[in-house]
Amino acid sequence: MSIVKFEHMGQLAEHLTGIVEHMEGGDAIHNALEKIGEHLEKKAKEKIGNYQWGWAKLEQSTEEAKARMGYPTNAPLLASGDLRESIGHEVEDHSVIIGAKDEVMKYHEFGTEHIPPRPVFQSLAAENNEFIQHEAQKAMASSMKGKK
Repeated sequence: MSIVKFEHMGQLAEHLTGIVEHMEGGDAIHNALEKIGEHLEKKAKEKIGNYQWGWAKLEQSTEEAKARMGYPTNAPLLASGDLRESIGHEVEDHSVIIGAKDEVMKYHEFGTEHIPPRPVFQSLAAENNEFIQHEAQKAMASSMKGKK
């Protein structure tokens, strides 16, 4: 048995990335990331229009303005549906990225001077940790067995 010594964490990361790249079953990892991305995207979209723990109630003036424009009331972050539909995911290399293309999302996620934060993405990984771990473990097991 040979021992590999790493001078810093970057070397370890490079080594592990090389192992993953040479493992058979890269499709299994990609497919798992795609499945995780689809799941997280769905969960993020479900938050739009539904109050989440810690979210401030919409101001009465906001509710009235939404009603005048024909948008649903008592539905935070939901008006035309464009914000929800801008949420998506991408699988790149050995990671999955989830976010919203609509620039307005960052104001809702982190808040502004006039808008309280109503985060959609910040807690997504923690809330779905069990699903993510399960899919990642299945993919790693498949990869080590050489399955795709």
